[in-house]
This record gives sequence, structure tokens and C-alpha cells, in this order.
Amino acid sequence: VALTPCNYSDSRQWWYADGDELMASNGKCLAEDATHQQRWAVSCDGLSYAANPNRQIGKRLYLSDQTGNALVVVDLVQGATVATVPLGDSPEAIYLSPDGKWLSAAIEENDTVAIVDVATLAVVRKIRMKGKNPEHAVFSPDMKWLYVSAEEADRVDVVDVAKGEVVKSVVV
Repeated sequence: VALTPCNYSDSRQWWYADGDELMASNGKCLAEDATHQQRWAVSCDGLSYAANPNRQIGKRLYLSDQTGNALVVVDLVQGATVATVPLGDSPEAIYLSPDGKWLSAAIEENDTVAIVDVATLAVVRKIRMKGKNPEHAVFSPDMKWLYVSAEEADRVDVVDVAKGEVVKSVVV
């Protein structure tokens, strides 16, 4: 599933996915077909999203629910929430690894990054950051590194994914 921004107006965020429009607005994420008939809607304070095209586990949309302190997993075919995974206080941006097997979530209030196994939807690791208030945690293309920006530290923490620890901090 490829999500493409198509319109940012009236405090709504819109994406296209497989011909449907996905929208996040006023605490809901919903999908409409080409005739603007609502296919499904789920409740979520979706600040960040990621999609996984891996057919073995289905077409899923992942939403960071900051007020619910969780990851919300939506099955795009069924149009239903299939799981809610507790992450920690105030999860921010989420990113899938290049192979689609892992999801990173920057956990703002805990100064950590959670790593989620996409197949089992289990949090397999929480990594303490050196920078305060992590916002984004992005995998390198080879998946050896995780780059984590910190809102209140003017730095990027570099995480060795295999070790599960910060190995370097770069002042920006």
C-alpha cells in the first residue's frame, strides 16, 4: 500500500491508497472509495502513519495514537482496527523498516524508542535515548542503524539496531 499526500486543508490529512482516499480528521481515520462512499472509519488520534504491503500479514495501516499511548493497527481490506499495542507515554512518529518486519516508534515522554515486531505486534525492545523528547526514529536502508531526532536536544542519536543502544550522538 502506498500512501500519497493529496490535500491538506480544513485540518484534515488525506492520502490515496489503492484507489481509496484515507483521511485523518478530528480523531478519526476513515476511507472513502472513488464515489466518496465511506468504506470504514476507526477512532484514533493519528499523528503518524505507516503502511505495510507485505501480503503475508495483510495490508495494514499503522497509526500512532498519542492520546491513547498506543499503536493502532488497521486492516485496510476489512476496514477495521485489528490491534492496539501499548507503547508508552505520548508516542510520536512511527516508521517501518525497509523490509517491513519492524516498526519504530519515538516515545516522547519516556525518552525512548519502541521497536515493534510487525508479525507478532509485540514490543520487542525499548531503547533509552540520550536526547530528550524523541520525535522521529528512522531506519537506515541497510537496517543496521536507527536515526533518532530529539526535539529538546538539538541532536540526532544513532542507534546500533543489533545492540539496541545509542552508540553516538550528533549535534545538529
